Amino acid sequence: MGETKRESATRTRELLVEAAIEEFSRSGFTEANINRISIRAGFGKGTVYNYFSDKRSLLLETLETIAREHVAYIVERVTGVEAAETRLTRFFAAGFAYIGERPTRARLVLASLFGFDQSIRERLGELYAPLFESLARDVVARGMAAGRFGNVDPSRAALSLMTLYLGTAAGFDETGRSATDPAVFSDFALKALATEAGV
Repeated sequence: MGETKRESATRTRELLVEAAIEEFSRSGFTEANINRISIRAGFGKGTVYNYFSDKRSLLLETLETIAREHVAYIVERVTGVEAAETRLTRFFAAGFAYIGERPTRARLVLASLFGFDQSIRERLGELYAPLFESLARDVVARGMAAGRFGNVDPSRAALSLMTLYLGTAAGFDETGRSATDPAVFSDFALKALATEAGV
């Protein structure tokens, strides 16, 4: 039994998004070419417009796809352990691993995050809110409750951790390699969080 029409449309859309991730990451939003995306996905020129109204809506869908995957990848690895310190260490390890395994995706998110389009940056903030909330709740607040971290504002601490992670991510090369071990950043963050607790 073959694919239904809906399954075929879903698969086509997924292929277009994957091709767009490559094109946007390689060429940037302005220079990205819709026809190249269609052809890279294995379709005729302009097929993108059968699924997306314009290049911007395609970019937004690619960022949503990446963000869902990125957040799930990290959260799954962070929440599977008990100790807050281990969760924080896993946050950086998982974040670095994601970038190492998917450098093209990470490059596109970072370029968009540090780009000039305010509405895209705001949308990325919304998409990454679950990761931010997990850091505040499942790492920082948990560590405070256990007496392992000082008395800090969990939201502000999570913002600092995300800023450190994203700033570090910008230093990865095109192949997904970093000159720095994630343990360096998790150790730094652990010392900062533990200072007021006297740990």
